[in-house]
Amino acid sequence: MSKNIFRIFNPGEPKENPVEKRRAQLRRAQQTYRNRKDRYTRTLEEELAKSRSKEAELMRENQQLRNALQQLSQQQGIGMAIDNMPDYAPSDSVALSRTAGSSNGTSPFYFSDMSSQAQNTIPSPQLISPESFNTFPVADGHDRAPILFGQGGVAYNCRVSDVDQVVAGMEFVLKIEEPCLDHLHGDLDKPFEPSNHALSASSQLMAACDYPSPAISSPPPISATFNSLPTQMLERLLSLAPDLSSEGEMTPIQAWNTIRLRPDFGGLDTRSLGALARKLKKAVKCHGFGAVVKEAVFEGLVYETLITGKMT
Repeated sequence: MSKNIFRIFNPGEPKENPVEKRRAQLRRAQQTYRNRKDRYTRTLEEELAKSRSKEAELMRENQQLRNALQQLSQQQGIGMAIDNMPDYAPSDSVALSRTAGSSNGTSPFYFSDMSSQAQNTIPSPQLISPESFNTFPVADGHDRAPILFGQGGVAYNCRVSDVDQVVAGMEFVLKIEEPCLDHLHGDLDKPFEPSNHALSASSQLMAACDYPSPAISSPPPISATFNSLPTQMLERLLSLAPDLSSEGEMTPIQAWNTIRLRPDFGGLDTRSLGALARKLKKAVKCHGFGAVVKEAVFEGLVYETLITGKMT
């Protein structure tokens, strides 16, 4: 029989308040629940980043196999349907797709991916900022100047219908998401807490570029080039956007999609779109789950920049 079956009674000890004791128990239980939920969410975010990276790598390998098959078919004099495919060089990193993103009306824009160049690297904000697009070479070997945020160049004052809407959409959304870049990977001092930004376009682009980890092990490359990514990526983000924004708010992807669906979209000039993106960047708020802007503010800025600005 245990010898410690009786507690030592201390008449001078203050009595423990049962209400406070219960509150302390509830606080401990809630903290335990939050810690478990944060770890679980963080694990899901990491797995999502890995799957996006693998998806991009599979697309790259698939393109290389198609290119190899096309070359062998040409050498053997075999005519196949793949002869009409885009002629991408089978390299580890090639240029952005030239597909006109909104010509078919099915997708806001298409991202392209980069092959595995550096693991466990956190890219600097400049790596994916719209201004850095002027370092992106295209398939013909020439540099591609930024469309919405260039300091000059032919495309700067063009209509949207005359430029690559893929790049225009990328620049627009990434510019609005810039306020989240400094905390896109969450708090590095708390690696088990989720970043809550896994469903932002910037985070998805980093994951597709093989940047799934926030650990800094080597400096990021000076510039980045991208392969073709499946168009479903942005479709998924657009479909999930209502769950990430409260009523009366919209995400940057929703903002771009709203503009893209305007009947006068093709006639908008790139300078106005760039100005609108800069204004939206200042207007967005991040409540811990990515940038959002109030619909009323968005509509006001659209009217001020795209309608009133066009008439003046």
